[in-house]
Amino acid sequence: MKRLSFLLVLVLFLVGCVPVENNQPKAQGVSTSEAPVSVESQGNVVVAPSGPSGGGRTVKIIGGDEESLREFVQRWLTPAYTGAPGGETQVWMGAFPEKLPVDLPLPEGARIVASVQEPEVYTQVILDTALTSAEVTDFYSRTLSAAGWQSAPQAQQGGGFVGPEDSSLRYCLEGEKAYLEVWSLETPGGPTDVRLNLYPPANASFCRNSEQGSTDAGMSLIPSLVAPPGTRVTGGSSGSSGDGSANVSTDFESSLTVEELLAHYNAQLEEASWELVDQGVTQVVAWSTWKLKDQNGDEWGGTLFVLKGHLSETRRFAMFSVERAP
Repeated sequence: MKRLSFLLVLVLFLVGCVPVENNQPKAQGVSTSEAPVSVESQGNVVVAPSGPSGGGRTVKIIGGDEESLREFVQRWLTPAYTGAPGGETQVWMGAFPEKLPVDLPLPEGARIVASVQEPEVYTQVILDTALTSAEVTDFYSRTLSAAGWQSAPQAQQGGGFVGPEDSSLRYCLEGEKAYLEVWSLETPGGPTDVRLNLYPPANASFCRNSEQGSTDAGMSLIPSLVAPPGTRVTGGSSGSSGDGSANVSTDFESSLTVEELLAHYNAQLEEASWELVDQGVTQVVAWSTWKLKDQNGDEWGGTLFVLKGHLSETRRFAMFSVERAP
């Protein structure tokens, strides 16, 4: 994903500075207008807006011309290691690929920045839209459901702690015909960045429920725990054991108190069908305990901790662990 994020900077430059011949029929309500790019005349420096994970960072492309930038994109996307898969990666400026195996809906007025089609049966479409992230979620929930897509199994929905920018929608079409991730992030003063990651056909692990009784049974019961807006995640880990117990943890920066953070994560556990047993709060630590009965009728217990770091007023640590009842 790193190279695709960096590619966004390059395609923004190419779209903004180079006329693109596009024989694709324009989708209704979809704009393919040029992207705004600031160009400094001295030193041929191109300053492109940062991507979703830029954190306010700007990217400068110094020197070169259209030909050299296109050469760099080709070299950057060409694997340079032994055993790399064969095939051809194609970058489509301001358009869908010519042959997209399934139809992908677009919000009205959305602008296609670029599409990257990998030979390993993977396509990413980068969009800009005036919709908020919540409106993007609502749009794709409605339109994909109407087109026969279903939510991917819970075990494949990013279980564990994730940053506010890392939450996504995940769908499967007709079993394993296709798998789609929808990522969106609002950028300050700009459009919402949307990424559509399409895998046709889907990897079997994406669209199948985890086998009951596997070593990851506990991990499959941990929902995606999305951090509050304004949180900066600095690290995390996860683990599981042969008896099915599992745990996830995260380090992050937040101005919220441990009590506020506990309430935030408690709400997500309740939404994932966990039942609150008890909870408590001090100035340094907040905790809650949970219970759940899985599809096999087995009972599970869960424990959530949120700790305040002692070296920084904003440093926080959180952990959620689950284990099967004896």
